[in-house]
Amino acid sequence: MALQVMVIQGVPPVLTPEVEPFWAGTARGELLVEQCHSCGLHIFPPRGVCRACYGRNLTWVRVESPGVLYSYTINQNPWTPDLEAVYGIGLVEFPQYSGVRFVGFLDGFASEPEIGSLVDIEFIESVHGFHRPCFVPSTAQ
Repeated sequence: MALQVMVIQGVPPVLTPEVEPFWAGTARGELLVEQCHSCGLHIFPPRGVCRACYGRNLTWVRVESPGVLYSYTINQNPWTPDLEAVYGIGLVEFPQYSGVRFVGFLDGFASEPEIGSLVDIEFIESVHGFHRPCFVPSTAQ
């Protein structure tokens, strides 16, 4: 079964001061996480405070491919009329960034992916203008 995503409908995110830099990054083709200057922890989802040391001196850093497919599911339900009925959603871990994980669509897989597979980051523009993370088979494999 091929996994490909054509058009992303969905619900647009609410832009708050904490998440706006993340969505601005996706529009530039960058997947960003916060990083604490005090302890070095990478933080996602963005919250403006470190969950380890409670520091507030955070900066945004770019997450680089590849990630590791931690888990996934294959959707069989067309949740909206314009959404493909069969598509994959993956939970991807980036061990080099304090183990942060992202949820995103899976695209470009010729068959069902394997847990532990390396994936690269891409972005798909939704009809609302937001660029959502998407994961494709890595070229590093």
